[in-house]
Amino acid sequence: MANIVNELTDNEMGVLYVERRGWDVKTKLLSPIEKAKKLLNYEPQMEFEDSLKRVHERFVENWENMSRSAEF
Repeated sequence: MANIVNELTDNEMGVLYVERRGWDVKTKLLSPIEKAKKLLNYEPQMEFEDSLKRVHERFVENWENMSRSAEF
């Protein structure tokens, strides 16, 4: 996901991998989407990368309004 976000935002810094912190005990997380598919017959309407692109587009389109009302 970080690589996709970097690509969308033209961030050339890359991804920094660091050692796990003491409280990072889970080494693998299962996607809740599998449970939703099984129990609810849920099927996503778009690919993950496409949804990230859509979120990025919304940020770009609304950045002026967001930056006025947010603290950075």
